[in-house]
Amino acid sequence: MRVALPLSEGKFSTHYGRAEELSLHDVDLATGNTLDLGLRLFPAEGTCNAAAWVAAQGVDILLVGGLGFGAAQGLGKAGVKVFAGFEETDARKVLESYLAGVAPARELAPGESDCQGHGDDHEHEHRHGADHVCHCKH
Repeated sequence: MRVALPLSEGKFSTHYGRAEELSLHDVDLATGNTLDLGLRLFPAEGTCNAAAWVAAQGVDILLVGGLGFGAAQGLGKAGVKVFAGFEETDARKVLESYLAGVAPARELAPGESDCQGHGDDHEHEHRHGADHVCHCKH
């Protein structure tokens, strides 16, 4: 199984939309061993339309703090399972808590968003350069 974690400035990015790269890990469920596959930079357009790219990296499970509707919908369609609710910024601790079954996270239904760090009734924008704007609606 391949697990991915979004990173920003070398730390676990609690908001998927702000991530710069993915940390990839192959996990052997029978032994619990993990193999660090290194980092992959997100495509220039950022995370919003990167679901096919994430899936092409062989990712089965993406661990996030939160993510917006567009990203969640794309990842769901691409067959990537998303677990949201992580608040830790140490990527190793996030992965270890997930693998130990003690993570403070839950699996999202395909296309379900879980945009963290905002009020319950909100809409905001994330800018990813080149005048690209993503809307997060909760």
